[in-house]
Amino acid sequence: GMTVLEELVDAAFKASDRAVAAGARVAHGAALLASASTHDPFGTPRQVFTASCVESSSDPNLSVCAERACLLKAVSEGRVEVEALVIASSHGDAFPVPDGPSRQFLSEYGDYPLFLVNKHLRCKRTSTYALYPLRAAQRAAHRERLTLVGDRESADARRDEDVVSAARALRAAADPRSWSVAQVCAWVQDATDLPQVTSEEYADRCGLCKVNGAMLLQLEDDDLLLTLKIRHALHRRKLLLAVERLRQDEFEARMGPGAVGGGGEPNDLDEFIAALDDRIRLVSRLKVAFDRVDGDRDGVVSFFECKAA
Repeated sequence: GMTVLEELVDAAFKASDRAVAAGARVAHGAALLASASTHDPFGTPRQVFTASCVESSSDPNLSVCAERACLLKAVSEGRVEVEALVIASSHGDAFPVPDGPSRQFLSEYGDYPLFLVNKHLRCKRTSTYALYPLRAAQRAAHRERLTLVGDRESADARRDEDVVSAARALRAAADPRSWSVAQVCAWVQDATDLPQVTSEEYADRCGLCKVNGAMLLQLEDDDLLLTLKIRHALHRRKLLLAVERLRQDEFEARMGPGAVGGGGEPNDLDEFIAALDDRIRLVSRLKVAFDRVDGDRDGVVSFFECKAA
């Protein structure tokens, strides 16, 4: 039997003979070996396409050379993985070298071996990029740009990770009661065991409601349902568990490691004492405001005293 190359050469000469019969002035034929496309896994693994040159009698610019016609047939059937191309001429001693536009067109489908065969069966091997070296330079430049873009994107990703890590470290070092609204929103996305899209949505709601650190530690189920509009009961439970863990960590950091009991949680009295700080401060401010309005010091603020204030 014949080798694959010999079969391609034979097919190219048969195509060249058809061009001679059609009256072509410069008759040549081509045979192309292509692999199955990745989009057609059930197609023939390898297939041979042949074509002869087609000359126009009215306008030479309308003529189609054999190698371009052959490649067009393969591409039109979904075969874009070219393995080899043979161009043969059944008359003339010169090798049938493709012209400039054909070289450019062939190189658009990769760098594959090209065999040029004259009528004496002499064969010259080259490649699409050797015939059109500009394509190789363009591909190299394109790969270099992709590499630079990939390196830049990796550097940006590492920079973003560094920024996020620094923000997390800053938030962890600060007292949760002093967290800003932005820090609370970031905590909702990091500390809750929720899908990313859901946690981002809940973080946005915390931002709209201006939930800061002090408010976060006081959140209860009704606050999540009525104020933050979190309808999902399981999501509210997960958020409350995360808030409870934050309360415990904040309590231990503020009261000292010995403040946590053997059960790993502060007892009711410890929680009450810890909560008194903010409540006493609030009551003191209310008392000062009340005394300022209560001019007659009778312990009752009338409508006229409020209006006068």
